[in-house]
Amino acid sequence: MIAQNKEQSNCKPAKQCRFENVKNMSKKLLVVTFILLGLNIYAQDKNVLEEKTQMDRFTPEQRSQLKLKKMILALDLNSAQQNEMAAIINEQTAKNEALKQRKATEKASGKVPTAAERFELMNKNLDSKIAVKTRVKAVLNAEQFEKWEKLVAKNKMKIQRKMSQNKYKDNFWSE
Repeated sequence: MIAQNKEQSNCKPAKQCRFENVKNMSKKLLVVTFILLGLNIYAQDKNVLEEKTQMDRFTPEQRSQLKLKKMILALDLNSAQQNEMAAIINEQTAKNEALKQRKATEKASGKVPTAAERFELMNKNLDSKIAVKTRVKAVLNAEQFEKWEKLVAKNKMKIQRKMSQNKYKDNFWSE
């Protein structure tokens, strides 16, 4: 009789036992899902970093050359246009490298630009973009210029997408 009471206290109705088994299994499944999701996110972040370092392996001259060749293929430039565009691209690359180095030194020193400095930098950047656009418009014909503007817009979207991915990555790991 004592053994029977013990059995009754440990045993529960069959429906309740099944419910607890399903509940335990769903908890385990949820944990496994979160682990796999975390691994997937980590793998994607690693791929983004690999792409970035692969592009950084090229020298500025190599990047300029690749950009010019892509432009030649996309816009069907003649030799005079190629020479003019090469000069424009080389100037842009030199400015970008100087900006990249300046940002790296500021970041290393921990210096944060003031609002006035940021305004001045943004103003110079926009002036530079206007000047480049004017020079390119003088070099290309109307059809080529339209294609060039589409290429610039497409590249801008690609850069913004990569930047948003990097912001997500930085926010994810900092929390």
